[in-house]
Amino acid sequence: MPLPDGWDPARASAAATPVAVRGEAYRAHLNSRDALNAQSYLYTEGRFNRGGPHLDPDEGWPALYLSSAPHIALGEYTRHLPDLSRLRDLRISRIYVELTSAANCLDLGALGLTEKQLLESSDDYTVGQALAAASIDTGYEAIVVPTATRFQGYNLVVFTGHLHPGSRLRVLDYEEPQLYPGV
Repeated sequence: MPLPDGWDPARASAAATPVAVRGEAYRAHLNSRDALNAQSYLYTEGRFNRGGPHLDPDEGWPALYLSSAPHIALGEYTRHLPDLSRLRDLRISRIYVELTSAANCLDLGALGLTEKQLLESSDDYTVGQALAAASIDTGYEAIVVPTATRFQGYNLVVFTGHLHPGSRLRVLDYEEPQLYPGV
């Protein structure tokens, strides 16, 4: 999807409300991976991070996808599963987040975007990546965005390579639900 006509990611990022973030967030991930590891950008891209094996690592950026509630984290995770057997190795981590500067992008109208433009596509992340890149260029260490699941709540996408001094992430605990039968 090309960028919407007349939409400027730098203007959108400037229109976002700067917020400090402090509290708990959740991440659904494979239980074999550290909850704070954002290095998946080296082999895949996401709606708000650029990456993949085809891309020079210097052209991409890591992003840690967190959610405001465990069910949102689970919903976001399952939206991207090739098959449900991957639920066998699931972990949902509760993470303490303290960030000094995040772009609050929940008011999509103020950014000149619609839900459809930002969240609908499951394979073209042009708009989200442009917003994320502009937010990084503006000096934000994270963005707060609506969840593609349409649950009440939000996602917090942390650009781990751009954390400010004094910002921190810490795993508090986790659960490993049994959501897929079998071995």
